[in-house]
Amino acid sequence: MIASYTYRPYPDAITEGRLNTALDTRVWLCRKPLEECHTARDKCPTPTMRGTQARIVTLKDQNPAVKDV
Repeated sequence: MIASYTYRPYPDAITEGRLNTALDTRVWLCRKPLEECHTARDKCPTPTMRGTQARIVTLKDQNPAVKDV
């Protein structure tokens, strides 16, 4: 039997702020292309996966925090 342990982290205020910023940026980065796909679906054919991945690169200009994640 393999034992598994869980430890609760207690980050300081600076580390907690960085973790929250990284989490918010990742959520934004996941939701933005999804939102664009939903709006594009109504107007024209569904975007391709390659086009969506290329769009993520251009999102770095809109949100500079993406470069840190």
